[in-house]
Amino acid sequence: MALLDARIDEINLGFGCDKAPNRIILGRGTHFIVELWQCPFEKLADANEVSKAFQLAARFDSDITIKVHQFEPYGVSGSVSGDNLQVIIHTWPENSYAALDIFTQDKEYANRILETIKESLCAKYSFLTEVSRGLHLEKDT
Repeated sequence: MALLDARIDEINLGFGCDKAPNRIILGRGTHFIVELWQCPFEKLADANEVSKAFQLAARFDSDITIKVHQFEPYGVSGSVSGDNLQVIIHTWPENSYAALDIFTQDKEYANRILETIKESLCAKYSFLTEVSRGLHLEKDT
């Protein structure tokens, strides 16, 4: 399935009100909301496996912090944050499923992080929703 790139550079609002902005400029950051399916149980059940995936995905960022929580009997929630990224994961190994959020300032970097995590967790299928974050409002003078 092809990903529809819904990035919009400008939306002309024309509210007709002096206090309302005339334009919204989008694109201050990229937020990927991802579903990973058919991942091996052992990859999603172990905090060490998720931590390894995070380390690989964030290897190009500086000063990263990785936090993972191991649930009993299995499952993981974790995050990695750095100068240019924030990634959150929640796993349901019994369903071979993980939910993933990736936020960066650069779409290509977000794609690289996503592909690394998908490969590390051996996901057979994924579904991606992309959101452009960081609205900037301008008023024409």
